[in-house]
Amino acid sequence: MSDQLEKFFSPMIAPLLLLALVVLGTPYLDSAPPFTREVIGSLDLWSPFLGMTLAAMFNRGKAAWGFIFLAATGYLSQHDFNELPLLPVLLPAITGFAFSMLMLFPERGAGSARNLLPLLIPAGCAGLVAYLMMNPQPAAERLLTPRLSMPGLDASFAIAQLLPLAFFTFSLIWIRFFGQVINQALTGVQLLLLPVFLMPAEPLLLSNCFTASVLLLATSILRDSYNMAYRDDLTGLPQRRALNEALQGLGSRYCIAMCDVDHFKKFNDTWGHDIGDQVLQMVASQLRKVQGGGRPYRYGGEEFCILFPGKRADAAFVHLDEIRKNIAAYDMVIRQQQREMNDKTKGNAAKQQRTRGSFRKAEAIVNVTISMGVAEAGPAAGSAEEVLKQADQALYAAKEAGRNRVVEFHGS
Repeated sequence: MSDQLEKFFSPMIAPLLLLALVVLGTPYLDSAPPFTREVIGSLDLWSPFLGMTLAAMFNRGKAAWGFIFLAATGYLSQHDFNELPLLPVLLPAITGFAFSMLMLFPERGAGSARNLLPLLIPAGCAGLVAYLMMNPQPAAERLLTPRLSMPGLDASFAIAQLLPLAFFTFSLIWIRFFGQVINQALTGVQLLLLPVFLMPAEPLLLSNCFTASVLLLATSILRDSYNMAYRDDLTGLPQRRALNEALQGLGSRYCIAMCDVDHFKKFNDTWGHDIGDQVLQMVASQLRKVQGGGRPYRYGGEEFCILFPGKRADAAFVHLDEIRKNIAAYDMVIRQQQREMNDKTKGNAAKQQRTRGSFRKAEAIVNVTISMGVAEAGPAAGSAEEVLKQADQALYAAKEAGRNRVVEFHGS
């Protein structure tokens, strides 16, 4: 239960800290130079357009619509209630409904026509709220006024404020109920725009919240793009490109360990590629727990690499052997696949055994092992690439010696 709560609340920590920084720092802007105040005050008007350009460059449809909603909300916030009587409706509708819908919809890229749906639904919600405000008699008033009345606000304003907040809460619960990952950026925008609901008469605070929201969305685009280039989708570990960059920044003392899952091809042929993927995920999760300052990477296929900056091979050996033992002792519960053979492919049983398919059979418990080779920087290795080759040679020696062991490189 604690893990579930952590997954639910962890995406909200950074946005809440940013919101607190904005709320606490806004009063100090009064003492800033006039030019600084003007620049900060205008950021909420033009920064969303820079964000839209960034989203288009990286093909991020949800972020692009987020910037559009922020631009519209920032424009509306420049008006007062007398100029635009429906402002209390439009602001919550754009922020609350729109970003909640963006959280529920999958990413389809910036150019997909399906991205219009998150725009149409908030527009319909805004129309519904506007109708409730303009037509409080008789059903709306009887049903909603007793439940949504707020001290100091009339019932129509309460309807406009609380319905989007309720929909936002529903979206969070829906996402977690179906096991989806809460989008930190979109959730953060909702939290950062809480002053739109609670303090609509504070224009400087609203402007700073809009700017912080744009910054949060733009940062999420860059972070996602970095993860796509440097992080492995299956295991979540940094991949080979990140490893190559890390090798360039190592000092004079370090060691490198190469790891390989034993008999992985045979395991795939026996249990299927879906179970093989689960094995790689399990191994990656164990490698993340390595002590001694080790940094795990997915090297490719069933191979992994661990860097130990500032460590000698003999110091890293004990940590590697602990990980090896933990993986060997890990019991994987597998529901054995029983694939339905198509009449046209009965003659190709070997190939059929390796394809994905539905399964229903008794559970089985299997164990996997890994072999490791470790080498350290020294006179025999003039570069990180050479240390990597030596670690690979030690890995080959571990395989030749019977697998499920750690071998340290001691020269050719």
